[in-house]
Amino acid sequence: MKESFFNPSNVLARCALVALLALLSACARAPRDRGAAAIAGTVGKQYHVTALGHDWQTPSTDVELAQSLAKPLSAEIAVQIALRNNPKMRVLYGELGIAQAELLDATRIANPTFDWLRSKTTESNLPAKLTFGVSQSVTDLLMLGARRKLANGILQRRSSEIAGEVATLIFDVESAYWHALAAEQVRAMRALVADSAALSSELAERFFSAGNINRVQHAQEVAAGAEAIVALKTAEANALSARAELSQLLGLDALDARVSFDAALPAMAAQMDDLDTLQTLAQRQRGDLAAARQNVTLLSAILRTSKRWRRFGGLDLSAERERETNGETLRGVGFSLGLPIFNQAQGSVLHATAMLEIATAQRDQLQISAQSEVALGLQKLSKQREIAQTYAEVLVPAREAAVAEMQKRYNFMLIGAFDLLQAKQAEYDAYQGYLDALRDYWIARSALKHAIGGELPSSSALDRNAKIGLPGAAKAVMDDMPTDAAHKHEHAQGAMPADPLPLAPIVGKDAYVCPMHADITSDKPGDCRICGMALEPAPAAPTGKSSYVCPMHEEITSNKPGDCRICGMALEQKTDAAHEHQHRHEEGETP
Repeated sequence: MKESFFNPSNVLARCALVALLALLSACARAPRDRGAAAIAGTVGKQYHVTALGHDWQTPSTDVELAQSLAKPLSAEIAVQIALRNNPKMRVLYGELGIAQAELLDATRIANPTFDWLRSKTTESNLPAKLTFGVSQSVTDLLMLGARRKLANGILQRRSSEIAGEVATLIFDVESAYWHALAAEQVRAMRALVADSAALSSELAERFFSAGNINRVQHAQEVAAGAEAIVALKTAEANALSARAELSQLLGLDALDARVSFDAALPAMAAQMDDLDTLQTLAQRQRGDLAAARQNVTLLSAILRTSKRWRRFGGLDLSAERERETNGETLRGVGFSLGLPIFNQAQGSVLHATAMLEIATAQRDQLQISAQSEVALGLQKLSKQREIAQTYAEVLVPAREAAVAEMQKRYNFMLIGAFDLLQAKQAEYDAYQGYLDALRDYWIARSALKHAIGGELPSSSALDRNAKIGLPGAAKAVMDDMPTDAAHKHEHAQGAMPADPLPLAPIVGKDAYVCPMHADITSDKPGDCRICGMALEPAPAAPTGKSSYVCPMHEEITSNKPGDCRICGMALEQKTDAAHEHQHRHEEGETP
């Protein structure tokens, strides 16, 4: 063929030239987007995002970023920004280029080799001898089809791996978003608690200055205020850290002031997904599972190729033209063939067999892990849902009801301001626990999405407008508090106000009375109109000379020892006036 390239009359040369040109013209060409559009379509369909249509190799422009950040972030907008602007997407685009380059190399045969040799004899009167040669490897031509299939398999496997990495980025962004959003709400919550503690500390300072509380009570309130401030600073630091992590995933500066939140976690999904459905989706959608299966297919093809060509050595064809010193020209063709005598590619076959065994085991293990990950993720999501529901349906309402009751008692000066503020802070603590549980629910939901490789079926029923807000500020609870220390002291001591609508006491064996307000009575069961507590049967009136009375509440009497139902103090024995006079006379006291 070396001579034939210069001599068109040679039939063998013409055939080889035509075949070579046909092969070169049929070689695959890399798509302009390196296959990114196919990955974007797959991931976008599975996760319901459209931002992957953006060119992977270029970040978002300032105008695009400004439009995306013009309103508070949602989880969907955060994912779209990250897929357009995170540098990792450009890294993945570069890896797609490497995979495409390997495919291009595999679909082209090796270039022919041109040889030229000038040799001269020792006799100076003889002209130099020139030798021209062209050689071409036939092995590349024979293996071209197998190499193309293998390279396509490698590209498909790498594309599936990149799709899985894009899904991981989506999970990372969603998880960071829920952390940042919850941290922002916790920071706002802790600010309310700090305000409440500040009111309590200020009140304690005034009480202490007026001499109404002792040093221990004052120190306890000061310490509680300091703890609230520390908790607020900790929440602020956590919110800043979570915001910085999210901003970096979005491809922004950690302190980018344009990042803002809706400041309210969404309500949970109304329904749970079915395990069998999720496991089926995971087997069909996950990029790492697809890559593992494609790797098994690829290594199976490599093993078949190794076995098929194990006894075939390298084959090269060559053509030469040589001009002798006497002017005679020599032409010829030749070939070289490797003889598989000592090495019949036993090592290559064994290596391909072992690689296939490893890939098959890894695929099986990954399938088992995927099924377990989905099942565990669904169970974790269910538990987080139950925890959040317990907060929402039991703990938070109970704390709110306790604060409402404490507010009523405070309004009627049955408890002090410190008790009311402590109850309000306990309500905030319960609400923060609810926010943490709700955050963990949404993170678990994102993890389950990542486990199945796409959006959950129940996402179609999500109420995007249902948000979990914050309770009222502590200061609003204290708006009606008295301002002078003396009046505050009366509140703290639990002084009883006059009933604005007094009822005449009802005397009789079936009378009912409020355990906190003795003048609130009724002839049938009910609730106190002041504090809302259930009325209790009134005790029987004392009949003997001796009776027992509370030293703090004279209206609480009994004909037998016991405790006061208002303050809990032990009742003291009391006699009628005649008996008391006789007793003093016998003791020699002056009446």
